[in-house]
Amino acid sequence: MLSRALASSIEDVRPESKYGRLLRPIGAFLNTLDATHLTLAETGEAFIWRCFQRQNPAKQLTGVIAHSDIPGMAAAFKRSRAGRVAQAGESPLGTSVCPWGYEELLRSLSHKLDQECATTVMVYEDDESLLVQFSLPVPLYVQMEPERFASVNYFHEEIYSQDDIVALVATMRSHRGSPYYR
Repeated sequence: MLSRALASSIEDVRPESKYGRLLRPIGAFLNTLDATHLTLAETGEAFIWRCFQRQNPAKQLTGVIAHSDIPGMAAAFKRSRAGRVAQAGESPLGTSVCPWGYEELLRSLSHKLDQECATTVMVYEDDESLLVQFSLPVPLYVQMEPERFASVNYFHEEIYSQDDIVALVATMRSHRGSPYYR
């Protein structure tokens, strides 16, 4: 009984899961394109993406996905997966920086971004790493003090190697189903 009460109190203070509902469907869409070398940038109401096809690296693909289009994409991908059960020890799809594809990568990364209350995300993939840039909201008390506001950096940049991504995905997979890590 206590654990159920504790879990519900944790849910009350958990940050909003903004990227959890936005990035996974985008990753599933990119997987259908057999994409590689992704650039994904968030604007106010949409994500702009650019990638190349794995089989035809000379073919560049680009597009814009509005935030309002993502729930429909999520429902479509959910229907297409109906009846299929993923294996817990599923092996990687390939040897790229994102070995399980973009859906799994962006699903795992979105949890980390939501925990940090990130905004304005950009993801860039090259041959050896994944660069993730994001901003954090500026607290009100800092906004009210101009001298402090000018000296603090709320822009973050993280670089992930393939080993870092494998560790991130493994950690997020181990937390699935736990009420403490939703």
